[in-house]
Amino acid sequence: MEKISNYDDILKICTALSSKTRIEIIKQIEKKPHINLNELAENLSLTNGALTSHIKLLSDLNIVKIDVISAKRGSQKICSLNNTSFLINLINDKKHQNYYEENIPIGLFENFNTNNNCGLVSHNNIIGELQNAKYFSSTNRLKANLLWINNGFLEYSIPNLIEKNQTIREIEISLELATSVKSKSPSNIKLSLNHKPICSLHVENTDNCDKDVYSQTWWNLKSFGKLFSVKINFDGIF
Repeated sequence: MEKISNYDDILKICTALSSKTRIEIIKQIEKKPHINLNELAENLSLTNGALTSHIKLLSDLNIVKIDVISAKRGSQKICSLNNTSFLINLINDKKHQNYYEENIPIGLFENFNTNNNCGLVSHNNIIGELQNAKYFSSTNRLKANLLWINNGFLEYSIPNLIEKNQTIREIEISLELATSVKSKSPSNIKLSLNHKPICSLHVENTDNCDKDVYSQTWWNLKSFGKLFSVKINFDGIF
């Protein structure tokens, strides 16, 4: 789910979804995931030029994903649905004065459990050795800007800086996640707060995802992370 609170972004999403043609495009892709552009144009009785303009708008908004794959004759463009859930917030949360932010380094976990299918990477180099879980206990983990595990958990401590007479009304956690390019199924990442389950995040293969790239560029990644945001308040979990 993508959270939208910027008025310009809200207008773009609403404008894109106000078109019957673009809604039909989404319906067609939902019926047949990974449909090619030519078949999609034929199903909708549109010219390729007319379809391209609609697809570009949906792609720019991250609703539709376009992949170019090899075919018997050259290549073909395949459409699939990318982001189908949006949380529109008409009030900018940052206008509230009583809040604070903490940026927790990815290597600042206090506890972990993983097998040897793991690794830590800093801005400049590999930390320790790849596929060796013992380096997750090294103090050099604090320099990490990217890490991965095959299974297990990482446990972080979120500083509680409120006063005794104050009440926490909302917590928002943002993190960048990716799944292996070799994985055909999504990664299932479960989040807990104070040892109580919050939600599960299903992370699809993030090939060619470059909208929310925060990872270092020197590491030869074929798959980049995507920004996820989880909000917990009295109304629920979003």
